[in-house]
Amino acid sequence: MNHQEKNELLMAEYEIYFSELQTKFDEETKATLSLPLLMHIFPEYDNLARKVMVVGQETKGWYGALSDTTKNPTNIIGCYKKFELGKDYYSSPFWRFGKTLFSKLNPSNNPNGLLWTNLSKVDQNGSGVNQDVRKKNKAGYDLLVKEIAITKPEIVVFLTSWREDDTLKATFGKVTFEKIEDIPYEYLVRVKNENLPHNTFRTYHPRFLNDSTRSKYTINEIIEKVKNNCG
Repeated sequence: MNHQEKNELLMAEYEIYFSELQTKFDEETKATLSLPLLMHIFPEYDNLARKVMVVGQETKGWYGALSDTTKNPTNIIGCYKKFELGKDYYSSPFWRFGKTLFSKLNPSNNPNGLLWTNLSKVDQNGSGVNQDVRKKNKAGYDLLVKEIAITKPEIVVFLTSWREDDTLKATFGKVTFEKIEDIPYEYLVRVKNENLPHNTFRTYHPRFLNDSTRSKYTINEIIEKVKNNCG
């Protein structure tokens, strides 16, 4: 399938999810939740040598609140396209990680070929969601499994920190974490699950890796480890 066919499959899933999401929360809660992050695959994805997906934690506000009745999957995806994979956010540790990793694996290709999605499809007041929202938004976590199945990346990197390992287990089912070389578990592991490609890794959020006063490894060092351990 090319990117257009995959986008059509994603849209079908997004329409079902968005409709269901509207029924899960009262208006007061909706006002605290962002619109969901819904992906778009750019044409550059089709011809990549190595297809890469980065998975973040959640957005920090995303083009309005879930309570905005003027929004639908089509114009939410329009926001994703306009954002253009953080085109104006290169100084952001998250986007520096994603685009540097992409360019290491696809040196001559436009970074619009990168895939980006999040573990939580919504944020709450610009941050992580509470446990009640997590439970009611189970379909949002299940949606990540479907996104990976449709887009079929060769390499997936969860930039979610070890603190979300239980969420990965709840989302994907039977998951094992395999240490890489002599790197401490919390910094980098291979994530193994039947619904994930062999080259799936989990590391800290790049914001932590970017802090030399706390992190033992830099963003570039973790990227090199990921690259060197891709089979």
